Amino acid sequence: MESFLSNGKAVDLVLRKDGEVTFVEIAISPPLEKEIKNIIKDLQGHPPPDRLVLVARDGKSKTKLMQLVEADDKLEPLRQKIEITLAGSFFKANRTDETILTRRGRTAHLGNESDR
Repeated sequence: MESFLSNGKAVDLVLRKDGEVTFVEIAISPPLEKEIKNIIKDLQGHPPPDRLVLVARDGKSKTKLMQLVEADDKLEPLRQKIEITLAGSFFKANRTDETILTRRGRTAHLGNESDR
């Protein structure tokens, strides 16, 4: 389920933990250059995130996103907030027993399989 910022921009997922806000953009559709425009808008929104995670579908996409982030001068003062990771690594690291709604409204369970 997308969350909307004050600037009208939608973020794929917003995570809140211990007072820290993380925006998550799921970069699965080409062209990946559009994701760079998205994260610039995300980081300029209100409230600004403490961290922004770009989730790539594969290693090739992750490498391309890393190159695009490094090459964009608009991201220079914000790069320390950006993390680029693979989808499997992201979901493994952010396991929770809670159920969330995905960007298409489908239910996703992020807990252990044995918990269900």
